[in-house]
Amino acid sequence: MPPAHWRVAIYHQGHVYETRQILEELRIEQATLKAQIEDMKGNMSKHLVLTQEQKDEVTAVCKCMVFEPTRSNYDISAEVVATLRSNKDNNGLKGIFKSPAHVKILTSYVRRQSSYARNHYRKHLKESIADGKKKCGISKCVREAGKKLLEGVGKGDVTAAHALRIAILRHFIRNHPHLMDYADEDEPDENEVTSGPESSMNTMKKRKRAGGRAPDGQDFWGLVTKFIEGKNNAWGVNLKSEGWSSYINQCLAEEHRLFPDDKIPLIPIHTISPSQNIVAQSDSRSLSPRAFGATSDVHSSTVASSLMSSSAFPAPYASGLAVSLPPLRRHYEVNSPSTPSQYRLPEHSYAHNRHSSWSDPAHFEPSLSSILQNDSLGVGPAA
Repeated sequence: MPPAHWRVAIYHQGHVYETRQILEELRIEQATLKAQIEDMKGNMSKHLVLTQEQKDEVTAVCKCMVFEPTRSNYDISAEVVATLRSNKDNNGLKGIFKSPAHVKILTSYVRRQSSYARNHYRKHLKESIADGKKKCGISKCVREAGKKLLEGVGKGDVTAAHALRIAILRHFIRNHPHLMDYADEDEPDENEVTSGPESSMNTMKKRKRAGGRAPDGQDFWGLVTKFIEGKNNAWGVNLKSEGWSSYINQCLAEEHRLFPDDKIPLIPIHTISPSQNIVAQSDSRSLSPRAFGATSDVHSSTVASSLMSSSAFPAPYASGLAVSLPPLRRHYEVNSPSTPSQYRLPEHSYAHNRHSSWSDPAHFEPSLSSILQNDSLGVGPAA
């Protein structure tokens, strides 16, 4: 073989050996990298940092659910997680729901933000009736609650159903003022975005409320849940029932007496003679004395005409959520017959029912149809 051919063969063989050596080094590096990736996956399953957008999603859903005017159960954590899961393709949480460990961490975070939303709402209600600069009538109370709990989610719009629910809650607070200093949990920071062991430790270090914690089931929202569910069992879930309508008449009469300048435009009313008035029994027989300006059973000339309308009053819609959430709200649209939805909700949701129920306003008297605006006045889902 000519020398030139030997040189080519030797060069080629050397190149093959060099390539094999490089491949072997790459195999070693690949094995090391794979082990590191597995370690990282293990660490990531224990620690989850929510982005600002994900935090906004969770907090907005919690606030909206706690403000639902037909809600009877204020333990909303499971419903919030279910809503986030059903909309995971659009709310930026799809990756989290792929990992059971991450779902567990997210659920823990949802519980804290649910507590934050409840305490935020409770504090607003308390300040609206206690003596102080923030004391106000129902109209302003409902309007400000809408701004705080629906801001950036809907349009902060409130309805007659919201006004009636807040009237019930304010009356309940006046009868049970001792509950107002109890937070149902240590209130988390709204801007808290980190979950995991380290975050849990920080949460435990948060300062306690001045009034401490009530026994399980005896906190404000726990007793509100028992109260509403008890009345639902006795009177039904429709506010047109005799029990609910007379009870709400009492609540509105009390508001009219304490805030005579508030005409409550969300709830048109008319007056009747005292002999025609129906006054509900007090709900505070087994609890604490009244306060915050409450009185004994009030005989008033004020009756909500919205509750005294025709027999076509709609059945209440089930508790649910229909909102677009910031800052991803540009991707979502409310699920309604006239609006295509990318943020689709279950058929029992608030959006579905508000657009699918009572489409014919002729079924109602003018005063009722003017305040319903496609919103039910039921107080909770049927049993």
